Amino acid sequence: VVIPKRISEAKCREYSRFAAKRQNGVCYNSRSPHTVAIIDLNQRHISSGSIISERFVLTKAPSLFDIFVSDVVWDDLWVRLGNQPDKKVIREISHPDYDPETLRHHIMLLEMDSPLAFSNRLVPVCLANL
Repeated sequence: VVIPKRISEAKCREYSRFAAKRQNGVCYNSRSPHTVAIIDLNQRHISSGSIISERFVLTKAPSLFDIFVSDVVWDDLWVRLGNQPDKKVIREISHPDYDPETLRHHIMLLEMDSPLAFSNRLVPVCLANL
């Protein structure tokens, strides 16, 4: 019986073509080719995130402190990718069980307005298959 692979497992295999390896197996890419900055319209760093697909970034959900103390406009966020143009965030998806008071399930997906072009310097992170 062949058990189908999870989507994340299949995608990791697909994206592995971008990973340059040394002979000893250590990744030759930049240290974190999946890490991006989340910025606001004024170019201020709000958070960091990890690329998980061509259109989505995984990041932390805003806490009550983030919302009430800062002057961040949460509807005008951008993903900064290094040498590629910034991508506009068009949708924010919080974990369905996210609790802003306890910060339980403190994760969020950000959907970008256009797909990323992966390269050996920009690849998605491989998520664990649990």
